Order: sequence, then C-alpha cells, then structure tokens
Amino acid sequence: MHLDTIINQTILLQTSNHPTPHLETELEIMQRLLENGNTIYWIICKGNFQTCFHNPEHKLMHCQVCHSRVNKGLKALKASVNNNKNLHVLNYDQFMTLEAFKSGYKAAQFNTIKELKAHQYKSYDNGMAAMSSLVSFTRDHQPDLAKYKKFIESGLLTGAYLYDLFHLVLDKINPDLVIIFNGRFIENRPLLRVCEHRNVDYATHERGGKMKNFLFRVNSIPHSFEAITNEIQTLWNNNAEDREAIGEKFYSKRKTCGRCLVFFH
Repeated sequence: MHLDTIINQTILLQTSNHPTPHLETELEIMQRLLENGNTIYWIICKGNFQTCFHNPEHKLMHCQVCHSRVNKGLKALKASVNNNKNLHVLNYDQFMTLEAFKSGYKAAQFNTIKELKAHQYKSYDNGMAAMSSLVSFTRDHQPDLAKYKKFIESGLLTGAYLYDLFHLVLDKINPDLVIIFNGRFIENRPLLRVCEHRNVDYATHERGGKMKNFLFRVNSIPHSFEAITNEIQTLWNNNAEDREAIGEKFYSKRKTCGRCLVFFH
C-alpha cells in the first residue's frame, strides 16, 4: 500500500518519538493523508508513558521538551493543510487514566531474562516488548534485571495500560488504518498487537540513512525478515533485464573500499 493511495479513510496515528526525524516523518505522513481527504485521530502522550524509547527514565524535562515539539508540530501541520478540520487530537486520559488502571493491575516478578521474555499480559507479549526496549536502553542483550528493576516495572505497567486502553480507543474511533512508529517498543507494541488481535490494518514508519526517504510498511514491522525478503524478491522480479549487470556494478564499486576487500574476495 503506497501512502498516497490511502483516500477518504479514518486513521488513528500514535506519536511516540518526538526527536528528528521521526516527528517530522509523522507530520509529513499526516499532511499527505489529510490532503487526500482522510480523517486523522492523532493520539498524543502527555506524560502517560512511564518509560518510552526517548525518555526511558521518565525525566520531567524530557517530557516537557517532547510536549513543546509536538505542540509546535501540530500548529505547523494545521497551517500547512486546508483540510485541517479533519485532524483531531486525542489524549490517553480521555479513555482511561493510568491511576484508574493501576487499581486493578498486579505487577509480576522475574528472576531470569527468559522469564521476562515469556511474560504475557492477557494475550499481549508484554515481557518481550519490555525486554526489547531494555536492550535498546542498556545496549546490552543480557542486562542485569535487578539493576534495571524500575525500568522493567515501569515498562510492563505502561505496556499493560496501553494494551487495555487501545481496545477502548479502537472501540471509539473504529479506524480503517492505524499508524505507529517502529512497532517493537514498550509504547507502540501494544497498539500493534491490538490491531492484530482485532484484524485492523496497521502501518509502521521508520527512517534509515536517507533523510529524504522513509519506510512505510503495512501490517508488518521494519525488522520483519519475511517482509524484507518479499520486498527484495518483488523489486528483483519487476526490475529491468540488465538487473544482474546493475547488481554486479554495485558490488564491484564496493571493492574500492579497503575494508570490504576481504569480504568480497
């Protein structure tokens, strides 16, 4: 599904990562969707996440910077499109507060990484999402669970809260499509799983080394080997007859890099 082929649909978009270039990517996506007659519900965090990719320790200053950038982005977006009446901003507290959720939430305890990864909240792989975010935070694939106990507790609480909350959001909005950043972190994995469990289409966005391009992948995450394999095969099959010569030229050029000589020989 190409972004510009989405027309006259109801879309839920979650913002969860404000640093450049990800907030700007979301703003561009929304601008293009609004120009195509779509209705967008943009759900924004106001400190509801107890930990997230950008602010893993839930520092107040980082939250304030995030709020400021998102609000400025909202103003810029409204000023850039004529169809801004179709843009609706949502907050998590409109559906359920964290305090209300915590009254019925029971925290789990873990002694090993294996136990953490296997932890489920209802039908949601909450432990795996928390572990994924913890590895990104610590840059260690075998982090000390005791040392990062607070991070894990905050992550599991946030994930469980969002999983229940997004069921309420989808009940209210009934979107044709849901858009999230990346899809593997504590703050956006719950929405992805709710979409899968309820058979709602979703798309993930991500950026790599090219600032002018971004990935927009439907019903898959950026790290899916299956999706990547299918895309490579599709591009190869649809390419010109001289595709092998083009490929050979690419790798021949790589040989000029001294670090690559051993690899290619």
